[in-house]
Amino acid sequence: LPAVGAKAEGKPTTGSVTITKNDTDNSSGNYGTVKGAKFTFYKIASFTVGEDGYADWTVEDNFASLNIVEDDLGNLSTEDIESKVNQAMELINAEGSQIQGTESEATGENGKVTVSGLSLGYYLIVETTTPTNYVASKPFFVAISSANNYNNPDNPAKGWVYDINVEPKNEKIPPIEKDADVTSAELG
Repeated sequence: LPAVGAKAEGKPTTGSVTITKNDTDNSSGNYGTVKGAKFTFYKIASFTVGEDGYADWTVEDNFASLNIVEDDLGNLSTEDIESKVNQAMELINAEGSQIQGTESEATGENGKVTVSGLSLGYYLIVETTTPTNYVASKPFFVAISSANNYNNPDNPAKGWVYDINVEPKNEKIPPIEKDADVTSAELG
């Protein structure tokens, strides 16, 4: 995730997120794709270039109660991140909430959808349309921009990535066998 003190002059001010929905055939281990999923992007915090050319983070007003501080999400445990996701979802789903997100197009035949032109910041991404026979992926956070080692943190970062690729975990609902038990049926 972006470092607050990083020099940001001359860098892009927007980025994109490409989401790939894969399906695993557990019997063979082969991957397929999932068509028809849609996602909604909620901006949690903004990243801007200050007058001094360095990065400034500002939490969006609707999410101030999450108490996220600069670069906080990059340093939290999995449990703490899940807690922040749950808190954000409570704010979004609260009665009378005016929080609006940006919905993606549906994933295509290749299981992919790209949302471009996203201003820099932290986003909560929620699967809001789930194809039949699938369970929605869990909501997750993404930072635009991210250190270029976001998918391999054991390597030192040497730059920034503005076009992020994610593959949320997916689960197919197994078919339910509906056989009648004729040996115990009684009339009467």
